Amino acid sequence: MSDLKARARQAVLHAADWYVNSQVTFAKPCWDANHGRFVYTYHMPSKQFVLGISWTQARAIMILLGAHEMTGEQKYMTAARLGGEYIRNLQILDARDPRCYGAIREEVPTSWYVNVRDSMEAAAGLMHLYRATRDEEYLYRARLWAAWYFGNCLLPDGWPRGKFYLYRQQPDDFAGKFFQAGGAHVFYYLWKATGWAEYLDKGALTLVDGLLKRFVRDDGVIVTGSDDAHHGTKAAREAGVAVNDDGAGTAILVAHAATGEKRYLDAAVRYGEYLIKQEVPELWAALGGRMLFLYDLARAAGDSRFAKWADGQIETLLERQQMDTDDPLARGGFIGEDEPTDGYFGGQGAEYVVNRPTAYSALALMRYLGEITGPYYGADRWDVSVETPAEGPAVWGIIPE
Repeated sequence: MSDLKARARQAVLHAADWYVNSQVTFAKPCWDANHGRFVYTYHMPSKQFVLGISWTQARAIMILLGAHEMTGEQKYMTAARLGGEYIRNLQILDARDPRCYGAIREEVPTSWYVNVRDSMEAAAGLMHLYRATRDEEYLYRARLWAAWYFGNCLLPDGWPRGKFYLYRQQPDDFAGKFFQAGGAHVFYYLWKATGWAEYLDKGALTLVDGLLKRFVRDDGVIVTGSDDAHHGTKAAREAGVAVNDDGAGTAILVAHAATGEKRYLDAAVRYGEYLIKQEVPELWAALGGRMLFLYDLARAAGDSRFAKWADGQIETLLERQQMDTDDPLARGGFIGEDEPTDGYFGGQGAEYVVNRPTAYSALALMRYLGEITGPYYGADRWDVSVETPAEGPAVWGIIPE
């Protein structure tokens, strides 16, 4: 193993250790309902932190399961399953109101709304746990969530609403956002695990086709379609572009993996051609996300140019990992807060260790290493499938007419 490969492997495990060491646990006498919850963002100078929400749980689960595959160490599986328990505690299982039954709340068990894209990610975390453990409870929970999504979250044209309020109708803060498409992978996993075609057609492909129609230029570039500071940038070289595409590029590859249709691969290649002509993106989370997509694209297209660009960014990525500290909320995590820091604890983005760039960076490094069999945040290595479609009357019966 080359020195760079060895360093990348250690970086993945250090990132997984960050998730283990910063996870909230319920231990006597500190009764804490945040049991299993991971950190969202941590301001190193002030030692203040924000705990994670539904999607951050899922990203942590992906890294931890990957580290478990690499090492066999039980601590990673234990932390991943605890993270899944927190997602289960966010899910509503009171069937008296079909509007809410199966929904996964946004942050805490008392949250009154769902960001629909975030809940897609949470359900994907459950599916990764199902793949790793074959515990049917995870699959059942993910199917309940999908039934809620199909029954309550689709707009007339099939595109999902952005925000869903559990107790009363309110304006949709995130209606029409491009990043909804990034959740296509969960429907692919559900389709492969059950054979139920609607997961693919009404779920994954509807999202990807909507993305291509609404938010992809003729040259393949994914755009935000709005002023979105968390995902885009006003820099002249990429103004209007979804600099952090939030899984949208990966969603196109998911559609290709599912159907084999050339139009999806062609769209992904056009996007990849754009990315490899760019400099390192300004948004902290975007570099790892781009590398992750490009490694998967290289595999799907059989074109090493995309992986070569990503290989060239490994050193930059490794420099962002915080290793020169004994602080358990910092050591092993990757820096870079793209959300406004004045909404947290002030200072600069580089002063924060953040779940989002940590997850994307570790996932990109996993793809670079090539030794992980799991498809974490991707499609081409998903290996749980069935010969015939699953029956599910207890689940599908809750979908409103």
